[in-house]
Amino acid sequence: MFECCSYQLQQELALTEQHPSESRRKRWRELNEILANKRAKKSADKESSVYPSIAWADVKEVFQPFTKYCQETLPLPDDLINLLYKYTSLAVNCLGVISTGKEAKRLHFIAPVLILVCCKLDNVEILVEEDMDGKNVQVNGRFEFIIQRGGKRVCIVEAKKDDIEQGMAQDLLGCEAVADIERLNCVYGIVTNYKEWIFLRSLNNRIELEEATITFDDNMPTRKSLARIAGKINAMLSGELDEE
Repeated sequence: MFECCSYQLQQELALTEQHPSESRRKRWRELNEILANKRAKKSADKESSVYPSIAWADVKEVFQPFTKYCQETLPLPDDLINLLYKYTSLAVNCLGVISTGKEAKRLHFIAPVLILVCCKLDNVEILVEEDMDGKNVQVNGRFEFIIQRGGKRVCIVEAKKDDIEQGMAQDLLGCEAVADIERLNCVYGIVTNYKEWIFLRSLNNRIELEEATITFDDNMPTRKSLARIAGKINAMLSGELDEE
């Protein structure tokens, strides 16, 4: 009994050292319990993966209810939006309709949006195919992209098979790993299948969410909706870091 209590105390002290927010640590404890149960089941089933597959249904009660927020828009210069629109037109002609085909094809449309936003910013880097293992929260974050700028992290996940909810599970779990490793109070997330864009802010005491959509005209995204999505990402990277 004493050893068990001592172990729990050590775990709590470790969490205290790693992150100052009790609300964030409570979320980690809940996630760790879910993950431990999933691992136990995988072990019983003799499956070999270190990190169990986590569905949105497994973790939604930890992250919900979401707080709705309005991600501000900071417009990009017209020349950059024109360049993005021209590239997208060429890509559609060469690769085909965005809404069909493999997920890998959509990355050729998602990545230019990120690149055009970042190209005029200083102290920015786009990391590709990044994994992030938490220490106190036992999750593995897997991202198509992470944008780093100063103390900001924007973690981007492509929604496979148009499953936005599963993409949110992947992204929000990964955001917890980033908050853990880098001791951040706010981690930004984006989940997208290119048409739908979910903007997230993982804060210590809540998860904020906004939904946005790219509209299409004859299989081409409209210039206006492209500019709006790019402007939201630009504002995300340009504004002050939330320190709640």
